[in-house]
Amino acid sequence: MSTTRFYVYVLARPDGTPFYVGKGQKARVFDHEREAASGCTCDKCLVIRGLWEQGEQMQRHINFATSDEQEAFTHERTLIASYGRENLTNLTDGAPGLSGASPASRLKLSQSGKKRFSDPIERAKRSKAAKEQWADPVARARLTASLRAVKPDPAVTAARRANLSRDNRRRWQDATYRSRMVEVAKKQAANPEERAKRSAAMKARWSDPDFRAKMHEAMKARWSDPELRKANGKRISDGWAKRKRTD
Repeated sequence: MSTTRFYVYVLARPDGTPFYVGKGQKARVFDHEREAASGCTCDKCLVIRGLWEQGEQMQRHINFATSDEQEAFTHERTLIASYGRENLTNLTDGAPGLSGASPASRLKLSQSGKKRFSDPIERAKRSKAAKEQWADPVARARLTASLRAVKPDPAVTAARRANLSRDNRRRWQDATYRSRMVEVAKKQAANPEERAKRSAAMKARWSDPDFRAKMHEAMKARWSDPELRKANGKRISDGWAKRKRTD
């Protein structure tokens, strides 16, 4: 009997809402962040990068494990069906060529998944496990090396930026979203521990010569754009004019 372990996993938003279901083995569940960092423009990677831009991280959950790959494929299809593909970023219904699960199985998996993701204690436990994993210097170094090894295609990077810009504009046009983000920012700013944490992180980043050089080059590239210089100059002038009127 094969001892290879296959598993079905779920990628979820910080509130526990699933957005992707996959089947894998070994470290497959950790590959998606590298895909997102490489500039992939699929819906799954756009969701991951959207979370990063909001200062959040996705959740990973192993939903099912087995030594039978076909059983894992079947469970993957069943789980996707239970959540509804319209609620996920999966491009397919799961492994092709396998029969779907019974309505009773789908209902059972749906109820189990919803119960697990809605349980604050379960979410806290999984969050703690993820934080402990990221606290491991070896694990962090391995992921950092794999991310740095990726050389994104400039064309893909440009498309990614366009997609992110479009999505950000759409989000900030929503008054409810803007209000929620303002409240989150106020809450974080009022928390001394959060301020100290952010300050320490920023100091650590700017103490890195590679980071400073990268930001310097990025700023030079931005200001070399005549249209950007003109827009920034107008924004600064308008800001000073508004300040004078209120003084």
